[in-house]
Amino acid sequence: MTQYNKKYFSSFSVKVGMAFSKIPLSPNQWTSISIVPAILGFISAFYGNIFIAVILFAITAFIDIIDGSVARVIGRVTTKGAYISMIAERYVEILMILSVLFIGLPNLYFPLNYWLIVLVFGSVMSTYVNFIHSEDKLKKKEGFFIHAEWLILMFIVFIISVFSDKLYATYIIALIALLSNLSALHGIYYTYKSTRE
Repeated sequence: MTQYNKKYFSSFSVKVGMAFSKIPLSPNQWTSISIVPAILGFISAFYGNIFIAVILFAITAFIDIIDGSVARVIGRVTTKGAYISMIAERYVEILMILSVLFIGLPNLYFPLNYWLIVLVFGSVMSTYVNFIHSEDKLKKKEGFFIHAEWLILMFIVFIISVFSDKLYATYIIALIALLSNLSALHGIYYTYKSTRE
């Protein structure tokens, strides 16, 4: 994100956190709830209701904003919460990737399934290779292709599959797959440079 976008998102996040902190749910409970619409979105895609799937995945994305925003507003940002959030995000990503199997995208140079395998690998690896151990504590290095940007591109994939030429959606799937793996390589490079022998 650019510095301007980060400031805008930070302001938006505070407003969301203040609004939803009034609801008696902890940040970790919000995180757990976010998986439910993602599962329903996958089921909707399985039965061919792509537009409904997009709405449900959008709800998941918004809840993903809520949990972190509430945690920051009420001062409950914890390592445990970040870990739970990371796991939930991976579940959401995998469910969205699996949903792509049911929207009828065409192949692009390789079978679509190959691109999805590369995408799964990149999405999972880009999370874990951005962690390093330092003084017995786990530190996280954010990659250049983060979860929010991943979600935005995946939403575009689903929207294009409904309203436009599906080949364009396959191009974006290939782009996400490549960016996810490049982000993972970036994390490997950071770890190599930051870890003392």
